[in-house]
Amino acid sequence: MASKQQSAACVVFSNSRSGGGKGGAVLKAFAATLGADRVFDLGANPHPEEILAGDDLVREATSDAGLRVIVCGGDGTMTWIMSA
Repeated sequence: MASKQQSAACVVFSNSRSGGGKGGAVLKAFAATLGADRVFDLGANPHPEEILAGDDLVREATSDAGLRVIVCGGDGTMTWIMSA
């Protein structure tokens, strides 16, 4: 019997002010797909380290399935999240 593989939880970080204002559209699209509680606007909350340290995300990250973090932006946004 094949075992069911658990899929990883996912969170998205983007800046609504980036990309000539297109960052907001990206956030809305991901929120419609994943749910608003899985999508974070770095323009509204510039402290991703607090979000990533939340109990639920830590639990998901340390689970067998893991946690996928999607970062929408350029080098600066990626560095910002990687240093969080």
